Amino acid sequence: MSEILVIRHGQGSFGQGDYDNLSEKGYNQSQILAEYLYNYRYKNKKIDALYCGTLKRQQQTAQTIIKYFELKGVQ
Repeated sequence: MSEILVIRHGQGSFGQGDYDNLSEKGYNQSQILAEYLYNYRYKNKKIDALYCGTLKRQQQTAQTIIKYFELKGVQ
């Protein structure tokens, strides 16, 4: 059965020069999410595609997931 999972990006860098980047907490959030998906939710399953918006924090969150699942990239 097919499944679609919608994920929101990690926390942005509030009050800093470039809000569009993930904060340290945002990077940690994306790491925890990727570990959970890889080790529990999608263990031994294939992810066919990962779609991502154009904001830096969206792409940074997606890159963490891409690394865990060894995906070729984002669509």
